[in-house]
Amino acid sequence: FSVELLSALSVHPSLEHLDLFEAEDHPIVERESPFTAVVQVTFSKLQHLVLGAATALLCAEALKGMSLPALKDIKLEISWTDGLCDALAWINTSCSSTALKEIEVNNFVGGDDVEVPVVMTRNDLEVLQKFKDLTSLTIDCPFDVTDDDLRSIAAWWPHLETLSLGRDGWRDAPRVTLAGLLELVKGCPHLSEVAL
Repeated sequence: FSVELLSALSVHPSLEHLDLFEAEDHPIVERESPFTAVVQVTFSKLQHLVLGAATALLCAEALKGMSLPALKDIKLEISWTDGLCDALAWINTSCSSTALKEIEVNNFVGGDDVEVPVVMTRNDLEVLQKFKDLTSLTIDCPFDVTDDDLRSIAAWWPHLETLSLGRDGWRDAPRVTLAGLLELVKGCPHLSEVAL
């Protein structure tokens, strides 16, 4: 991709779904010079976005200029923990707090360089708390869920219908009790699917 192509796509009247996959050691967006200023690109109609990456270059500087005011759902495939932190921070600044409804984060598998799986933390979740209208949250990478995490999830996202945490494995035994589950159920009355 070039910044020019990204800009042209952003004003395409029919573009509602976009999949961007980064090749190993190559950023999604190529720039002519490392000193090129970040270009602000607004995808006013884009509703569905898939970002897949083999490296932590997922959120290259040029992508940080993307604005996604109408985005409803985003799917991330990440192979490095630093890439996850960058991607979540990017979502926080690029997406509308009211339009975004679904977030999915998956461990990217398939690269020879991937030795340690991406691990989700409570701090990562906190970055997303502004999306109060979230209806679906899927974290398919190791995440040590605690009762405190469930309390926070219930407080931050009361409209959740689907919640799936840590289905790709645990680093430690889950630390969830019935008390935490009760708070989740009370705080999220629309839940129809839960996987912990």
